Amino acid sequence: MPYQANKACIAAMPIATAMKADPENLLWRDGWYRFAHHTPSPNFGPRPPHTSVDLVVLHSISLPPGQYGGPEIEALFTNTLDWDAHPYFDQIRGAEVSAHFVIRRDGALIQFVSCNDRAWHAGRSHYLGATTATTSQLVLSSKASKATPLKPLNMKR
Repeated sequence: MPYQANKACIAAMPIATAMKADPENLLWRDGWYRFAHHTPSPNFGPRPPHTSVDLVVLHSISLPPGQYGGPEIEALFTNTLDWDAHPYFDQIRGAEVSAHFVIRRDGALIQFVSCNDRAWHAGRSHYLGATTATTSQLVLSSKASKATPLKPLNMKR
């Protein structure tokens, strides 16, 4: 698949139980973070029973490559991207991908998939010998790149 993103894997403490509906935990409800803008994506699937989140995948993304600030990533993750709007989109035409969260360049946090579910992102994952790493990971996409990183203010939010 031609869709690629720069990825960095970071091991995380198991947190899946903290994301379940809990009247004592006002930050999470059924895997949805209270302070994120919720934009549900159809591109997800269930996690296998008794699976804990133990890996966070961070990657940078821009659509079209090197262009920021537009609605294209959100449109891609919600299957509403106009494939004819830019020549690059032919390379990813028909892709059904998502991430749990996107951090916009202005610091806004958008959630596309419940953390209780598995987001569909770019290709198969492998981590420490596990070939189904997507089963136990959260995917966080940042509107940044090596050439145009986030400003320090955005990284503090």
